[in-house]
Amino acid sequence: MNLLAKRRIYKFLNRWWCLAVFLLSMHVSLLTSKAEGLRNPPPGAFGISRAGAKIVHVEDPTAVFINPANIVDIKNTSVLIAPMVVYVRKEFNAPDGRSEKTTDPWKWLGSVFVTHPLKDGQVMIGMGISEPFGQSIIYDEDNFSFKYITPYSSELDLINLNPTIAMKVGDTIQLGVGVDVVWSEIELKQHYPWFNVTGVAGTPDGSADSKGDGYGLGWNAGVTWLMTDRQALSATIRSSYKIDYDGDFRISNIPGPIPGVAPRSDFHTEIEYPTIASLGYGVNINDTFSLGIDVEWLEWSTMDRVIIDVNNNDVLFPTTTTTQNWKDTWTVGFGGDWKISPTWTARGSYWFLEGPAPEQTQIPILPESDQHALNGGLFFPRIIIAGIWHTRMSYLEIVLSTTI
Repeated sequence: MNLLAKRRIYKFLNRWWCLAVFLLSMHVSLLTSKAEGLRNPPPGAFGISRAGAKIVHVEDPTAVFINPANIVDIKNTSVLIAPMVVYVRKEFNAPDGRSEKTTDPWKWLGSVFVTHPLKDGQVMIGMGISEPFGQSIIYDEDNFSFKYITPYSSELDLINLNPTIAMKVGDTIQLGVGVDVVWSEIELKQHYPWFNVTGVAGTPDGSADSKGDGYGLGWNAGVTWLMTDRQALSATIRSSYKIDYDGDFRISNIPGPIPGVAPRSDFHTEIEYPTIASLGYGVNINDTFSLGIDVEWLEWSTMDRVIIDVNNNDVLFPTTTTTQNWKDTWTVGFGGDWKISPTWTARGSYWFLEGPAPEQTQIPILPESDQHALNGGLFFPRIIIAGIWHTRMSYLEIVLSTTI
């Protein structure tokens, strides 16, 4: 067998060995999400390991989401897959001393990104499917202390389809723009105290379930300025978008005919997701070490109120608008890479995330408080593992990515 044939066989086996290890790791990867507000952690292992300092140095297909300007650094057609197993627990402590811990901690998240060069690599196109926002907070249905005040189960899914195009302008400027086509679904489950209606103690509770979905449209852009051979400055922005959720409200155990109450009615709510702007600086100190720093601003003040409309069943919930008064927040972080060898790279960062909810409107189904996160990752060709440890919400994040 000639040398060329041996190389081809080795390349084929290496690629599929990496893919097999990656698929096996899907079942043992551990991640938790919901970092601050309703936002999930950055997609992919690079985004996780460099969460505090990511927008300048991202050079894999997750740049489609993190900084679209940087996809011009990817010279070949690339596919990145990052499935995640999610583990999260939250403890809520009320001012009156009551405390609750979540159940059902295992979840799934994931993302896929593709990039492809045009015009000899001067123009790049990309596509991403990711879950930038989400929420899954579930308490014990039977023993929840706040069951008549707030849902014991709150689940929010959001999937973002993100086509992107980027190009180089001269030798030092990279520009990228993209569109966010978003689908989202929300489901809330809560106990309803029928004894408040009948006045009879022991009347069985009802189950009030609300479920709806909707679509949104936004845009994003990024620019990277190659200041010198070793230094770069990047800025990104992702627009806000509003989603109107429409679906069904259902309530059970209705104790006889009650005027204005039906087992089913229409359900409506809305969420305006925040504008996110970021600025980052990065420097390659030498061929072994690089450092970066990011600052982000999130317009969480769009969450000034929550509207819950159950149409003709509104007699059950006469207050349909709840004030939230979330504030705009900042995150800041720094981190770097250490190229241990030609094939191994270690990455890490620190990330501070400001909580958006004021103390007077904190509720058990939403994260509160500021967060401190330590991030790290070990990178081997095609196979990447990374993780984040957070304070306050007692959760750990680990994600595996591979590029094919």
